[in-house]
Amino acid sequence: MINFSFDYHIKLAEYFKKQEKTWKWFANSKVQDQQRAEYKKQLLKNSYRLSEDSEPIIYGLVSQAKEALNISKNVTIYQELDSVETNARVSYDGNEINILLSGSLIKNLAEDELLAVLGHELSHIVFYQTQQGDFEITSRIIQSIANDSRSDNTMIETARLFSLYTELFCDRGALHVVKNRDTVIQALVKVSTGLESVSAINYLKQAHEICKEDNFGSSGQTHPETFLRAIALEYWDNKTESVEIDKLIDSRWGISSLDIFKQQEINALTRNLLELITKPKWMRTEHIFSHCRQYFPHFTYSDNAFINTAIKQVVTTSDDTIREYFSYILMDFSLLDSSLEAAPTGHSLLIAEELGIQKTLKQLLKKELKLTSKSMDNMLQKAVKEVGALSESEEESILNEE
Repeated sequence: MINFSFDYHIKLAEYFKKQEKTWKWFANSKVQDQQRAEYKKQLLKNSYRLSEDSEPIIYGLVSQAKEALNISKNVTIYQELDSVETNARVSYDGNEINILLSGSLIKNLAEDELLAVLGHELSHIVFYQTQQGDFEITSRIIQSIANDSRSDNTMIETARLFSLYTELFCDRGALHVVKNRDTVIQALVKVSTGLESVSAINYLKQAHEICKEDNFGSSGQTHPETFLRAIALEYWDNKTESVEIDKLIDSRWGISSLDIFKQQEINALTRNLLELITKPKWMRTEHIFSHCRQYFPHFTYSDNAFINTAIKQVVTTSDDTIREYFSYILMDFSLLDSSLEAAPTGHSLLIAEELGIQKTLKQLLKKELKLTSKSMDNMLQKAVKEVGALSESEEESILNEE
C-alpha cells in the first residue's frame, strides 16, 4: 500500500481510537452507506456523466493514475452543471469512485496536468484506505465535531490542520503519478487561477519571495495556500526532511490557533511554569499552593523544575497571545500573597527574563497596578532587592538548564 501520510494523521487517528465508543459509531458501515447514497443522488442531479466512449483520453489518464496508485475500483467522471469554478472533487460510494470536474478544467489543462489533477483526487481514495481505513474514519470524526456549533476552537483548529495535511498527502500522490514537480505545480496554479498558461519556475520564485517575508504557517481553512503547496512539492522533489514541510503548515503558536496536541503541550508547560514559580521554599505558602490547585487539582511541588528548552522554544515561536498568557500567570503569582511583599515579583521577573518575556511582564504590571514610570521603577528595584536578600540554595535554582 502506497503511503504519503504525515505524523499528524497518525497521531490524530490514535487519539480518536482511544475514544472507543465514538470510534465504533463512526466506523459503523450503515452510517457511511447513508452518507454515500445521499451524495450519489446529488451528484446525478447536478452533473453530466462522461462515458469512456466519448472521452477516451480522460479515461486513459484515469487508468494511468489508477495503475500508479494501485487502485482497482472503477472510476466514473462527471462534469458539474452550471458551474464556473474550476475545481475537482472525488467521492467513493463503496463500489465505484466518482470524480466531479467543474468549470473549464478540461479545456484549460494539458493532458499531463489533467493527469496530475486526477492523481490528486484519486489519492484521496488512497488516503481513505491508509492504516486499514483509520484515516477515513478519523476524517469523518474530526469534521463532524468541528461542524458542531458547540465545539471549541481547539477542535476546529485540529480539523483545519488535518484537512491541510490531507491535501498535501494528495499533492504528493499527484507527484507520484506524474513524476514531474513542475507539471503538478502548473496544474495547481491553473486550477486556482483559471489561466490557460503558467510557469512553474516563475511561480516557485514567487512562492519563495512570499515565505521570505511571511513564514508563519498556513492560514488556509481546507487547503494550504497554493504557494505553500508548490514549495512542499519542491521539498519532496528534493527529498527535504518532512519537518521542513511541517513548518509550512503548522508553525504558528497562538491562543486562538491551538489544536488538541498544542493544547496538551501548553497545559504541560503551564504546569512546568507553576513548578518554577513554587520551586523556592519561601514561595510555598498555603495561599499560593491553593491557587496552584485551581490550575491543576493534583498539583504538587517539584524540586527538579528548570527553565528548559521546550518552554523557551514555544515562547520564541509564539505570537503575543502566548507571551501574554505566560506573563499573566507570572503576574498573578507575583501579587497573590501580600505577606511575601515584593519578593514574588522579583522572582517572576527572573523567570520572565530567562523566557524572554520580561518586557511583556513589566508592561502588564504597570498597567494592572496603574503605576507611573517612576513608581514602576521603584517597585522593580524593591522586588529585585527583596528576592536577592532571600537565601537561595543551588537546589532551588531555576537556571540549571537541562
